[in-house]
Amino acid sequence: MFPSSRFLTAVLILAAAPILRSQVEQGILLGTVSDQSGARVTGATVTMANLSTNVTHVARTGADGGFRSVPLRTGVYSVSVEAAGFKKLVRSGVTLQ
Repeated sequence: MFPSSRFLTAVLILAAAPILRSQVEQGILLGTVSDQSGARVTGATVTMANLSTNVTHVARTGADGGFRSVPLRTGVYSVSVEAAGFKKLVRSGVTLQ
């Protein structure tokens, strides 16, 4: 397994164009999780929390280290990534437009 001193890196790509559903603006949050060496991390848990509504969505990374959310309301999110053998990574202030 991985030493606990290793860090996760999350590359987040925000959907540029919001999806309109019932007059509510939404977007997709997707990205790739890798370790310090650039190796993709499979099975990491990615939690996205809307800071204004406290609604969360959880996704898991696939074999390629990638994850994709369901359509989420636009707003400011805190994104955390956890995987066995790694320190937890938290990014606050991620804006989904």
